[in-house]
Amino acid sequence: MVGGPCSYKTTYHPAKVIDFDSTMMDALFEVNFHGKPDTFGYHELRSAYLTAEEVKTKGFAVGKVFRMAQDDIATGTCTPVILRLELTLYDSTAIAK
Repeated sequence: MVGGPCSYKTTYHPAKVIDFDSTMMDALFEVNFHGKPDTFGYHELRSAYLTAEEVKTKGFAVGKVFRMAQDDIATGTCTPVILRLELTLYDSTAIAK
């Protein structure tokens, strides 16, 4: 049977802004998953562009580091891995590994 209920284990990774396009309101992030770097666009992950308010309040700029949540399935038969970009600054001391 495909579907839920499902539960996930979440791991947080630092997602560093490596490029910011103010005309498109999009940002490119670099994330290291288990020692291997990968890049993701904001629009690619969220299916939306940043708003002017988000850029202003979150201070989007090259070098800023936000949180990338990686949800790995623990039980059930839902999507096995879900990546979520959170518009929260990454703080390794505040996140349980």
